[in-house]
Amino acid sequence: MSLPTPRAVLRGALGPADVLSSAALVALVVSALVGAGVATALLIVSLSSQQALQISIDGRLENQLDTLRLNPIRLTERLRQPQPPVPPGGEPAAGRPGWAVAPDGSLEGSWGRAPDLPPQYRHVSSPTDAVLDGYRYRLAGAAVGDRWVVVGQLTEGLDLRQPVVVTWPPWWVLPPAVIGVFLVALLIGRWAAQPISRARRQQLAFTANASHELRTPLAVVEVEVSLALTRDRTVDEYRAGLQRVSREMLELRRLVDDLLWLAVFESEPRARGSERVDLAEAGQRSVDRFQALAQQPGLRLRLVESGRPAVSAPADWIDRLLGVLLDNACRYTPRGGEVCVTVVENADRAEVFVDDSGPGIPVAERERVFRRFQRASSNGDGAGLGLSIAAAVVEATRGDWTVATSPMGGAHMGVSWRMGGRRAT
Repeated sequence: MSLPTPRAVLRGALGPADVLSSAALVALVVSALVGAGVATALLIVSLSSQQALQISIDGRLENQLDTLRLNPIRLTERLRQPQPPVPPGGEPAAGRPGWAVAPDGSLEGSWGRAPDLPPQYRHVSSPTDAVLDGYRYRLAGAAVGDRWVVVGQLTEGLDLRQPVVVTWPPWWVLPPAVIGVFLVALLIGRWAAQPISRARRQQLAFTANASHELRTPLAVVEVEVSLALTRDRTVDEYRAGLQRVSREMLELRRLVDDLLWLAVFESEPRARGSERVDLAEAGQRSVDRFQALAQQPGLRLRLVESGRPAVSAPADWIDRLLGVLLDNACRYTPRGGEVCVTVVENADRAEVFVDDSGPGIPVAERERVFRRFQRASSNGDGAGLGLSIAAAVVEATRGDWTVATSPMGGAHMGVSWRMGGRRAT
């Protein structure tokens, strides 16, 4: 027993190459979006913190000015208190200094161990950033009596011109976090890409099978036409050749009709044009339509009714479903055989069965026959699209299949639906 290669193990875990490449692309996009989201969040937090801090400082400065305007005596008391000077190169001891400016622009006094206030800041009104003795301050001013008062807030270490620095986690946390986001996004992308990849592979297989089915009748037509053009032939030979061309053209038309019907069916909303369809009437229409086909090989085709059940669905879908079942039954039933359509109302179920005396469907093939371009037997004509059309109709109308051996010895193909609403009358 050979062990699987690492490549096979990786492919089994991550899926085919097209799925993996699509998933990796999704993972990169998701990782970029997550990174952009985190960066945006940090920027918003930073800007919000800076704005909130600046508003808080400006509010405190305005409160100080309002207090002094309402109580000028307090300003006089502050100016009378002796204030020790700030030593050269020393850090200010207070964070809220103030200055009183005389009408002539000179400094009348200060408090809070205030540094020297340059002339350009002695008449500030709205909050302003300033550097005094090498330290950053936020200043605001207003008139108090005949003086102009400037108050400040030490903002060294809280540079309001720059966003507040947000603390990052330790550096060793970031690589695992990025890798984790990428792996999670890769798994999500793989899960999202698998149905698309599966549909693409099915579409490629469908195209290849359709091309193969079209090639055979076209080749027969080409050969017959070439023979007719290369040498003279008798009337009987021409007639036989034209008959073969006619058969192949009919097969081509049937295949193209099936392909077009599938394409239109899959592009339409499933709830299109539903109505109450009397299964007994639909069964009778189908039996009448196939009587001529059944008479050629001497088949006996009949309808058996038990009740008048109805199903809610587009009428043309039910006709197509019954047509497929009858066509298959007539194709595979030997000459002189029998085909029976049975319509039954069973409790709350509407059921229709098609039985024949043909070779039947082997148990191992009963699920596979509903796939496109699949046949249960190599005998008979057809491209293998009929039962796939029938399966699409049954699925769209929420029906259930029954595939078994008929009491006649051939195939027993049945569909049942849950009845809703009134019965057909």
